[in-house]
Amino acid sequence: MLSMPLLIKYVLPLLLLPCCLISNANARGNGVAEYKKGMKLLRWDGDTAYPYFKESARLGNAEGMYWFGVMYAIRPGPHFDIARAAYWYEKAAAEGNTRAMIAIGDLCRDGIMGYLNNDDGNSKAEDFRLAKQWYLKAANAGDAEAYFHLARIYQNGKLVDKNDAEALRWYLKATNGKDRFSFSTKMNIAQLYENPDSAVYDTQKAFEWYQKAYEAGATNALVDIGNAYQRGEGVKQDSGKALYFYKKYYQAGFRLGAERISKMYQRGDGVPQNDSLARKWAKKASRILPESQESIQEKQRLVANGNTRAMISLAFDYNAGWGVKTDHKMAAELYKKAAALGDNHAMRFLAEAYERGEGVPEDYSKAMLYYQMAAISGNAAAMTAIGYMYDMGHGVEQDGALAIRWWKRAAGHGSSMAVYELRQANK
Repeated sequence: MLSMPLLIKYVLPLLLLPCCLISNANARGNGVAEYKKGMKLLRWDGDTAYPYFKESARLGNAEGMYWFGVMYAIRPGPHFDIARAAYWYEKAAAEGNTRAMIAIGDLCRDGIMGYLNNDDGNSKAEDFRLAKQWYLKAANAGDAEAYFHLARIYQNGKLVDKNDAEALRWYLKATNGKDRFSFSTKMNIAQLYENPDSAVYDTQKAFEWYQKAYEAGATNALVDIGNAYQRGEGVKQDSGKALYFYKKYYQAGFRLGAERISKMYQRGDGVPQNDSLARKWAKKASRILPESQESIQEKQRLVANGNTRAMISLAFDYNAGWGVKTDHKMAAELYKKAAALGDNHAMRFLAEAYERGEGVPEDYSKAMLYYQMAAISGNAAAMTAIGYMYDMGHGVEQDGALAIRWWKRAAGHGSSMAVYELRQANK
């Protein structure tokens, strides 16, 4: 059974604590001292922090209620109780805690609240209506993360009727606050402006926001900036700059950059037609990942600047021996570094490393620990993996019921593997 001290020792200080060092505006009234004591102990020992959160919640402190709910959502085995987590989220939300409001919104979005409220679950439309309602409540209280969630549902048109103008309004509000989805917000704004079918279509603004997204750490924006220069959309046409940004995108570990360059030379699109250079770049694009020293150096530069995607990409290189000597330990260290910065994909990859014993000693308990932290951040693959861990009894006591609960949660986040497992379980 995974112990709570392990959970705290390895991950919570890295991911959860930065979130709670935001203003303690909700930490008022009775239970403040207990809440603060719990947060202090949470750095080292969750088992001793737990009763302080419990007492803070009992005394009516909103932050204490929220974190008491979090304890039920992340503690493994028999301690895991999403129904009790939801109960305390609702209590905290009633006291104005916006993180609790968002947590409830997420549960509604995933269809979990419907299952908790009745055996058959609410209709999907009702769940979506409630999700929007909770996000809106948090947004009206000034929470930038809620702005992002609202913008995304208006852009996708899944929970509400698609409305690009409304999506843009919420995204722009998110950029003015402490939005932990910063570069995603900027990329989504750029894509709204770039879409010719959008009500807010504006290529010049799209270009400006792609630049802002890249400055915020969105490496994918490089190819969009290159596209703009190549087509002269939103900026003066400049094939030289298009080549420059496509090359940077390739050097960051994406073969699409090489494909773009190859096609430019093949067609003579803004550059002299050159079959030799077209073949050269097509060959580079055919590789799974670029393997030049230039590429590795670019990734190392991005890693030094704290770019988690570059850390993950470089870890892939070390695991596969692309451009560097195979080094699974170095790959695991890069996953740890990215996980410490809150990247849930890195947490999942690190969990897989512990599960396989690749670059780190095989340790199912630590694998479960990192899968859980990735799952808290919404990683569907990690939720599915947790289901397998419970199904097989790896690092935890075997528990088919908990496996199904995690697969349901993963299915709500779009995991096709989780849907498959649920269908198998129902046969």
